[in-house]
Amino acid sequence: MSNRNDILEGIKNCLKNISIDNQFNFNVADVVRRFVYFDQINSFPYLMVLGGDELFDDNLGNSTVSRLQTRIAGYAKNSLEPEKEQCKLIGDVLICLDNPTYNDQKSHMRPIKIETDEGMLHVAGEGISMFVLTLELTYRFSRDLP
Repeated sequence: MSNRNDILEGIKNCLKNISIDNQFNFNVADVVRRFVYFDQINSFPYLMVLGGDELFDDNLGNSTVSRLQTRIAGYAKNSLEPEKEQCKLIGDVLICLDNPTYNDQKSHMRPIKIETDEGMLHVAGEGISMFVLTLELTYRFSRDLP
């Protein structure tokens, strides 16, 4: 496995802890490592972990520092208050990522941007809202190892 894959799997596993039993607002229906369109989903909320750009700094001998941008996309659904539901789901994701009980990569991660659909999916998706949270994760790896 690669560092990149391990990081993305770690985030996915972290987010699977979002449940009412763990004091969050929701029981997440699923967390996947690919993009899924809202009309292909039957249960909400739904989270997707997506890899992004990776920048390298090679000034450290045989080590490289990587800054990996990762996106977490999420769908929430509430026909009366879709944006309120979206905000609660964003809150759950941020709290989960900030909790070292669930996220062992927390010290190397920082949120850098949140984008929302601004209610655009509400009409077509009957109460569905979407957000994309961009994170930057920093890690070091040896170029001697694959």
